[in-house]
Amino acid sequence: MADLKLISDYIGIVPGFLRSTNLANDWKQAAAKSDYIITPNVSRSLERVCNGLTMKDGQQAFTLIGPYGSGKSAFAVFLCRLMGMDPILSEKSMDLLAGTATTKSRAKNQIRAAKKEKQGFLPIVITARRRPISQLLLEGILDAVHMLEHGPGTSQLISRIQQALDRNYWEDSGTVLNFLLEPRKK
Repeated sequence: MADLKLISDYIGIVPGFLRSTNLANDWKQAAAKSDYIITPNVSRSLERVCNGLTMKDGQQAFTLIGPYGSGKSAFAVFLCRLMGMDPILSEKSMDLLAGTATTKSRAKNQIRAAKKEKQGFLPIVITARRRPISQLLLEGILDAVHMLEHGPGTSQLISRIQQALDRNYWEDSGTVLNFLLEPRKK
C-alpha cells in the first residue's frame, strides 16, 4: 500500500483555475492573470471584436455562448483589461498577445486601432442576479464612473447616479440610457 500514488502526484492545477471567474470582481484586480492562455478561439474572438469596433458599420454587440467552465468570463476579463483605461492592466494583457504565434503584431495593431487615440474603453461590467436589468446596468455604470479621473463633473455624476439608485429611478429606462451616455462627455 505504500506504493500507491495519488492523481495529485502527477497533475497540478494552477491556483487561478480553482474557482469560477467573477467578472465584476476579477477584471480590475491589479494582479492580472499572466496564466491566461491565448488559444486560436480567443484570437478569432478578439479579431471579431476589434473588427466590429474599427469598421464603420461594424458589429458592436457580441454574445459569448458556451458551456459552464469553457472560458467565457475569463475571456471577458481579458478583454476588459486589454481594452480598458488602466494602462498597466492593458499592457499586461497586450504582453500575453505578444507571446502567441497566432496573433503578434496584427492583433496589437487592431487593438490600437480600436482604441484609437482614446485612453481605452470604460468597461461597464455587470454580473446577472435576480434584479431588474435596468438596476444592474445603473449599478454597473456607477462602478465604471468611479474609474474616471475624479473632478467636479465626475463627483457630481457619481452623486446623481447614486441618488437615482437610492430613489429607484432605474425603473425608467430613459434615465438609465441617459446615464449610460453621460460618461462619454467626461
